[in-house]
Amino acid sequence: MKKLWLFCISILLMGCDYPNDKLAVDLGKERAEKHLKDPKFSRVYFVEENNSSDDAFRSYVCGYADFKDMYGNYYGFPLRFFVKVDITKNGSLIDTETSNFTIEPLINKEWFEKKWKANCKKNN
Repeated sequence: MKKLWLFCISILLMGCDYPNDKLAVDLGKERAEKHLKDPKFSRVYFVEENNSSDDAFRSYVCGYADFKDMYGNYYGFPLRFFVKVDITKNGSLIDTETSNFTIEPLINKEWFEKKWKANCKKNN
């Protein structure tokens, strides 16, 4: 029984160090919702940035979103998006001057494609 308690406590303490990926994904979706009308998200994941030198958890939340256009109709196909999310160790969002939200353009996709490959590469 002592071993079970020790195991449970160690798991809880390991989870206290940095926020989990669900928190980052939820914050990323929240930021995206500020820019999109009634978005429907799919395949949303986070990628941790490895070059963080401070105590913040820096990541990109990447995924696909279908949303309504100015006429109230869904596009019918999801567009890729990414948003930078910075979280402190205690789980609060670091406010930034800009939202760092980027949605895939319908034309001239070269710039977006470079950023997508750089920021949204899954760490497997």
